[in-house]
Amino acid sequence: MAQKTSRQLQAEETKRSIFLIVADIMKAKNIEDIKIRDICERAGISVGTFYNYFPSKEAAILYSAREMDDLLSQVKMDGTPRENVKKFIKSYYNIAGEGIEVLKQVMACRLKYYDEHYYNENRPMFRMLHDQIEVLAGEGQDSKKLTWHILFFCQGCQYNLCAGSPDIDISIWRSEQIEYTMGYIEYLLN
Repeated sequence: MAQKTSRQLQAEETKRSIFLIVADIMKAKNIEDIKIRDICERAGISVGTFYNYFPSKEAAILYSAREMDDLLSQVKMDGTPRENVKKFIKSYYNIAGEGIEVLKQVMACRLKYYDEHYYNENRPMFRMLHDQIEVLAGEGQDSKKLTWHILFFCQGCQYNLCAGSPDIDISIWRSEQIEYTMGYIEYLLN
């Protein structure tokens, strides 16, 4: 793989910085109330620079899927396939539960705008999970279909978190979702 140039690295850092500022603003404001000019002021960039990286503020929010992929691709798959899947699921829910207000707006953007990246089977997180499920599923089962079922199940759990009580204990929620998801995976594999 070719090394990235300093310009490419700077561009990635600027894009990430914009996303982090949007995520921070979303903790206090709904996406409808966020102005691109406010984002640019906080990022120290021009409006034109913002549009070089993202076509809209919603696209900046959906960029979080790529950030999540980066975090999940760092999960060490060094156990048995079953242990690795559980470790992956645990990391998935840990990342998802870190900012409920941001997660709510990401989910809203996904409902309103098609997120091509989310449905890409070449995403690092999809490949990592799929590789483990393929080993667990064995011959005769469609491991890609099983992987999608698991990811959609996890997304449904996230949706329920977003739609649920604001007083939810996130640590209890995470533990329950890991167990529910692992039970669902066992059901799918049988």
